[in-house]
Amino acid sequence: ADFVGLQEAHGFERDDFKTCKEIATYTGLTNFVLGIGTKTSSGQQYHVAFFSKHAFIDVKKYEGKFRNAGLKVTIQSDRGRIYLWNLHLNPFTEEDRLKEIELISGDLTVEGGEIILGDLNSLSSQDKYPKDLLEKLNEKQRKKFTTKDKIEYRVINEILEKGYLDSAFACKRNIPTVPTQSNEDIAH
Repeated sequence: ADFVGLQEAHGFERDDFKTCKEIATYTGLTNFVLGIGTKTSSGQQYHVAFFSKHAFIDVKKYEGKFRNAGLKVTIQSDRGRIYLWNLHLNPFTEEDRLKEIELISGDLTVEGGEIILGDLNSLSSQDKYPKDLLEKLNEKQRKKFTTKDKIEYRVINEILEKGYLDSAFACKRNIPTVPTQSNEDIAH
C-alpha cells in the first residue's frame, strides 16, 4: 500500500506519537500525520491518521470543526499528485453530518486523483439495502440514519453531486454494512 487512513486513532498522540511511530515502522509507511478530534463531553477524542510511503506535500487539518476530526493531505506518487481525505463524520444525525460536509465543501474540488475515505457514518442510496431496512433499524440506528422515519442519504449524495465516485459501487462491491452483526455497537 502507498497510504493508509485510520479513524478512531485514540491516544496516538501520547508519548511523543509512539503509536504512530510504531505503525510507521511496522508498515514501512514512514510519513504520518494525525488530526486531533474535538474533546467530547465525556472527554473522549476521536482522531484520524494518515500513513504514507510518500512525503506529504500539503496537510490541511479540520480540528475543532468536526465532532471527530478530518484531514486532507496531498502526496506526490509515481502517477502524479493525489489528494486524500480522511473524514470521521458525526455519528449522531444526518443533519450534524451535513453541517460538517458544508464546512469542507469549498475544499471538495475533485481535482483529479482525489480520494475520500473514512467513517462517514452515512448510508448510500447506491447500496442495495433490504426493502424492510427501516423496520430492521433499532432506536439508535433510526436516530442516526433517518429523519422523520425516512432513510437518509443526503451526506453521500452531497459528496456524489460534487463529482466523486463511490468506489464500492463502481467496482460492484457495494454490499451494505448497516445493520451489521460484525460490530457490537448498537448504532452500527
